[in-house]
Amino acid sequence: MRIAIDVEPISKEYKTGVPWYTYHLIHNLAKIDNENSYLLYHFKFRNSDKEYKKLKLQLPSQKNFRIRVKRIHHKLVHARTARFLPPEFLIGLNDIIHIPHPSFIPPSFTAKVIVTIHDLIGLMPGLDAIKHKRRKISDLKDSILRADRIITVSEHTRNDILKYFSVQPSKIRMVPLAADVIFHPAGNPEHEKKVLTRYGISKKYILYVGAIRPRKNLARALASFEIAKKYFNEYMLVVAGEKQTENPEFFQKLGRLPQYIAKDVVLTGYVQRQDLPYLYEGVPKNWTVLIGGL
Repeated sequence: MRIAIDVEPISKEYKTGVPWYTYHLIHNLAKIDNENSYLLYHFKFRNSDKEYKKLKLQLPSQKNFRIRVKRIHHKLVHARTARFLPPEFLIGLNDIIHIPHPSFIPPSFTAKVIVTIHDLIGLMPGLDAIKHKRRKISDLKDSILRADRIITVSEHTRNDILKYFSVQPSKIRMVPLAADVIFHPAGNPEHEKKVLTRYGISKKYILYVGAIRPRKNLARALASFEIAKKYFNEYMLVVAGEKQTENPEFFQKLGRLPQYIAKDVVLTGYVQRQDLPYLYEGVPKNWTVLIGGL
């Protein structure tokens, strides 16, 4: 069977949820499947050999996992008509096309299309920049209605799709996510201390992992932390994730905090994968980690 997978998410420099999902899906398929033929494709190359090579280095190289990275000329990719071209014109004939994130799905000649829907957060009002909102909603609806099969990562998302869309339950399969193999007790206090020091963490801390986006409600987290400091002054709030400029409410709230509280709010920026286990390990065992989407 010929299976094509959209690897566009992997090309991102700073990987978060969907890119890591795609990365691990591909690499674990390579470990267990020596029968099917895979085509890993990316439609958004900007005619850059450097970008092409960087992506290719992240893909499996097992001989029994036959892969061909398909490079498409950027002029074709950005043409308006490309959105309506059957994928066979771009990536050849396949039995299955798997798109690991909501995306516009052009009509296909023969391939069955599977799409992974992680959540319906894109349908919630006022949570993302307006300029991207309409396209995200359009892609999400298109994915749900056009796909031959849908994978969800939670029962909650499956139920949301059935609630808001006219979709047969048999079309949806819930496949829960697994933890990355790196997430286990680190057992290296000395290295943990070095990691925490590098990120400016000098006290006990409450940890949030995820990008600083409006929908994460981090302004409320700051307000809660301000109250908590009255009773637990020895704690810091560590926000581990990429800084997003389109979240003015968070930064305005941070700027209004008293200095003695603001100095204990640490914005690490994007945290490299190998450092995350040590950040989790350093959280006091009786505190909850806030995870907002890696």
